[in-house]
Amino acid sequence: VDMALQRYNENVQLGLAEWHRKAGGNCAIDYAFHQIVGGIDEQALKDMTYLVDHEGVTSFKLFMAYPGVFYSDDGQILRAMQTASENGAMIMMHAENGSAIDVLVAQALAAGNTDPRYHSLTRPWETEAEATNRAIMLARLTGAPLYIVHMSAKQAVAVLQANRDEGYNVFGETCPQYLYLSLEDQLSQPGFEGSKWVCSTPLRSKAEHHQDELWRYLRTNDLSVISTDHCPFCFKEQKEMGLGDFSKIPNGIGSVEHRMDLIFQGVVEGKITLERWVELCSTTPARMFGLYGRKGD
Repeated sequence: VDMALQRYNENVQLGLAEWHRKAGGNCAIDYAFHQIVGGIDEQALKDMTYLVDHEGVTSFKLFMAYPGVFYSDDGQILRAMQTASENGAMIMMHAENGSAIDVLVAQALAAGNTDPRYHSLTRPWETEAEATNRAIMLARLTGAPLYIVHMSAKQAVAVLQANRDEGYNVFGETCPQYLYLSLEDQLSQPGFEGSKWVCSTPLRSKAEHHQDELWRYLRTNDLSVISTDHCPFCFKEQKEMGLGDFSKIPNGIGSVEHRMDLIFQGVVEGKITLERWVELCSTTPARMFGLYGRKGD
């Protein structure tokens, strides 16, 4: 299920049509789309319902990060959630406090801290946990179901857990990179090597024990899905745009081809059961995004 893209000042339906064009022709697999909505206005709200009714799109991804690119403010998010509560769609949220992160990034660069590892250090867990809480409060206000994507901080999942325990319709996913990779081992590699692992939310510190807690939350179903946020970039042509300025490194890594193997390693090591592996990687996402019955068993 790929992310069809609409940026600021672009048309939502044209964004989806472009992704259909890219996928058409020689595609060898079944596919569906989440729709990224990068600019919430009256037309976008109408388009959300049109896509649900006529295009089979059941989920819309919004961003609390990346001001000027994909960012939606709280009022825009509220209106999108109100629309989703009416048309039955799922809101997927990139939950990081983008405005606070921009300040921390500017301060790091001004201090001469330009290496890839500062990508994580300027996106601390507090910015993820705060945005997660804010997104959940807006979802509670509107009654819309909420799915927090690519969660990496144990403190953010704790916020999610507390609201799930109260019975609210909120869900979380994590990704293989957050279960196996870290600030120390990958993002802090010498020179510019760490840029290969720049993604958002960022890799966290092993010393803070996020990985063990994420596995535990997977066992307790406080995290419901393991996805990938697969978004690879070429090293020379793209990642190196951030040489000397970590904020210009394109955010994303590839992992879709390794996800099932990597999470099966969790079965081998006794972190999850065989059945839970299938549930996390296949059955639950199929149910959540309208594919169950034909997919997910």
